[in-house]
Amino acid sequence: AIGSLNATSTSLSTAPSETAPAQSLYTDVPLDHWAYADIIAVTEKGLMAGYGNGLFGPGDSFTRAQVAQVLYRLANGQPVEDPALTIADLGGPGVWYADAVTWYCETLDAYGCTKDQTGAVVFSPNEPATRGFVFTAMYRLSQRCADPLPQTIPAATFPDLASRPLIEQQGISALQQAGVVAGYPNGNIGPEDTISRAESAKVFNVFSELYPDGAVAVNPLPAL
Repeated sequence: AIGSLNATSTSLSTAPSETAPAQSLYTDVPLDHWAYADIIAVTEKGLMAGYGNGLFGPGDSFTRAQVAQVLYRLANGQPVEDPALTIADLGGPGVWYADAVTWYCETLDAYGCTKDQTGAVVFSPNEPATRGFVFTAMYRLSQRCADPLPQTIPAATFPDLASRPLIEQQGISALQQAGVVAGYPNGNIGPEDTISRAESAKVFNVFSELYPDGAVAVNPLPAL
């Protein structure tokens, strides 16, 4: 079933898993969890972390602010000193995601965001992220990297992408051909489905393997 957390229905990548140690780092991520190796990998790489109480929350939703934070870390991001964009819902001084969300909006031209009546960006940091948003944001970051995504897997057709924006169709297709994402058993990709922390760990780990020195934004962002 779409959205269930098992190795079959949430197949996001064809990358092999690593050999698991004798004991899990997280009490809610057993050694036989379908995303165990990826959850441990993103933890060790400093891309994601648990809740601090021994739990990772693999089935919990992943927020848009958390997506920005992971991309910021993947890209070896630095705080933006003089941002060109105003973000209406960034929060007060010192909020944990401020640097990452500001970097995201400046680096990826506020992809996936709306604007309020004043023209300020509305990022919606605490909203659950969708698979389409995460995958396309990753693709937009890859467009700014020195090396393009590899195209090693034959292209698949996802029927539920047909009505989505062109950039989303292009991005998900590129990530699928790079082996970063794959569809559900029913042939769909679920762009409007919320993404879980386990699913996020899977795709971010595979994506990070393509850019071992960081997905650093060095090229101009292509126009939509």
